[in-house]
Amino acid sequence: MSSKFDIERFDGNTSFALWQVCMIAILSTLGIKDVIYGKEVDTEMTDKKWKEMDDKALSTIQLCLSDATLQEVLSKMTAMGLWKKLEETYMKKYLTNRLWLKLCLYTLHTAEGTSISNHIAEFTSILNDLGKLDVKVKDEDQTLLLLCSLPTSYKSLRDMMVYGREKISLEDVKGNLQSKLHLDNKMTSVDKGSQGVGLVAERRRFRDKTPMGSRSRSKSKHRILHAIIVRRRDTQRPIVLS
Repeated sequence: MSSKFDIERFDGNTSFALWQVCMIAILSTLGIKDVIYGKEVDTEMTDKKWKEMDDKALSTIQLCLSDATLQEVLSKMTAMGLWKKLEETYMKKYLTNRLWLKLCLYTLHTAEGTSISNHIAEFTSILNDLGKLDVKVKDEDQTLLLLCSLPTSYKSLRDMMVYGREKISLEDVKGNLQSKLHLDNKMTSVDKGSQGVGLVAERRRFRDKTPMGSRSRSKSKHRILHAIIVRRRDTQRPIVLS
């Protein structure tokens, strides 16, 4: 806890927009929000009173920053200067990341032969990153985006899940994709097994068609060759075959 208020220290990785809203609420509760905008609401306020408010706002904001983030803005000696520096640094970064992630989501497409499991993981990762930036994508839009990102071979599945239905969820699509993937893997295993059985059967048919005489001559050649080898070992003399 960085203060008596329940707010996490901003470290540059969490949502700056959300932290900013909470910070303004704290400053408003303390009655010192105006100093971050440089507004003097009370025209009779003395410089000393304004300085006290500014110092209080400055220290309050500093206590709500992580050590690393505070290091980057230590040169700012007023609440307004600190506030502007934080906005310039992190609001720009926030907007850039938000737009880039949205672009990734809307243009995501997987090629034929790509792992569907990896594709779903990438899609989910983008959604999670957008969620961290407080960007909400409706469940129906998430579902349609995932369906549209699939390769052409999934057209039948896509049509089946969309046409004639009033509602569709992202989990339904993920479940159907995983089921199709499991079925495809199973059919691939069956096909490989069938090919193996076919090769064995083909070798048996070839063996059955081989004339008995040919097989006998082949066995005789093997016996003659064995005898020659034995004789060579016994005599230790080279043997010339004609």
